[in-house]
Amino acid sequence: MRCDRCGEQTIIKKGQTYQYKESGLDNVCLMNIETRICKSCGYICPRIPNINGLHDTIARAIVLQPFPLLGKDVRFLRQHMGLKAKHLASLIRTNVETLSRWETEKQNIGPQSDSLMRFLFIRIMEERMGSLFPEKATEIIASVKDKRPRKAGLSFDMNKPSIYSYECQ
Repeated sequence: MRCDRCGEQTIIKKGQTYQYKESGLDNVCLMNIETRICKSCGYICPRIPNINGLHDTIARAIVLQPFPLLGKDVRFLRQHMGLKAKHLASLIRTNVETLSRWETEKQNIGPQSDSLMRFLFIRIMEERMGSLFPEKATEIIASVKDKRPRKAGLSFDMNKPSIYSYECQ
């Protein structure tokens, strides 16, 4: 295969670890993934067989994480739900400027708005899937800690992409 950037030949490597920044989140790590690496320019391209399923799992992991949402998390969830900022702002009864400040991390999300975002996401996904959210989320969301660890990440094993783990330092 040819490189998407320079057009030169690539090699395929299996079992790689890849930081999935293309998701819009800088804390998502894909384990055991196949990558294409350009021999010429060094560009690395992940091979993700079911990107929609992966994004479903990332969204579920964000909603169930035991620490406060970041603006990037809110943006990912909004985009995953397919909502415009104006529509989401109206659903959670805030103005679009406040939502924008959350998403750009110029303002922290309060604990009530954090919980509301999580429950709204779950409800919208249940309506779309026609089934209940698989986890018992109420107690998980209620037990979210007040502070986020300095370094909190999500890891996904691409051999079993529905399984994820939180890495905190």
